Parts: sequence; structure tokens; C-alpha cells
Amino acid sequence: MARDYIKIETQVTTAIHAGTLKSTVRQVRQAYDAVIFLKQMMDHMTDGTNYADVELYFGLAPGQGLAVYNLVNNSMGAAAKNFTEQVG
Repeated sequence: MARDYIKIETQVTTAIHAGTLKSTVRQVRQAYDAVIFLKQMMDHMTDGTNYADVELYFGLAPGQGLAVYNLVNNSMGAAAKNFTEQVG
């Protein structure tokens, strides 16, 4: 596999936004890890058809468990993972 790591050069005098990029990588990774954790918890609260416990434990209105589960699941995209693993 090719090396695909992209280093952020913060010491270059013209790199005025390098710190922002580095900070954003950290923030996206924290959010990505939080979403993974949420999805793992939700997976233990449903059998794939009944989302009542997801609704109960996450403070959702009845009938909203599946919708929120899907939103969490869909926010775990590979783009966020790749961004945080390749850029730093």
C-alpha cells in the first residue's frame, strides 16, 4: 500500500491557516469517535426492528428511534475517517 500521509507544515511562514487545519482534523476525529460510540451503544439497544430503547435512553419521541439511528449510522462516513487518518 502506498504511503498517503499528508503532513501539515505549521512552521512555514506563509502557512497562516495550518493551525486551523490541524485543529479541524482533531475536532473531526473527536466527532467521528463520538459517533462510533453512539452507534455501538444504539446497536445494543435494538434488534433491527424495535427502537423503543433507543428512543427511551436517548430522549427521543416515540417513532423517532430508527430515524436518529440512521442519521448516526450515515454520519460515520469514510471521508471523515480518511481525513483524520491521512492529514496531520
